[in-house]
Amino acid sequence: MPAAVVAKASPVGLYCTGLEGLGEAFANDLGELFEQYVGRQLRLLPDASVHAEVVYTERKTRRRASTGSSSSTTWCCSSR
Repeated sequence: MPAAVVAKASPVGLYCTGLEGLGEAFANDLGELFEQYVGRQLRLLPDASVHAEVVYTERKTRRRASTGSSSSTTWCCSSR
């Protein structure tokens, strides 16, 4: 199989193709789906407590723990 085909079919290749063809909406949707997937995987850990979102206030601004952005879901996993 040619290297170009393998590169295009890789996760990064699929992401870049989707971003080029569908724009930022694709990246946002993919990010949200990936966050949900990570949350499901973390919930499979037997000795972990998973919290769907950690929000804190900094200088009267609500922020989310992972990036400080307005992402809908962030995951925090800690031992019980």
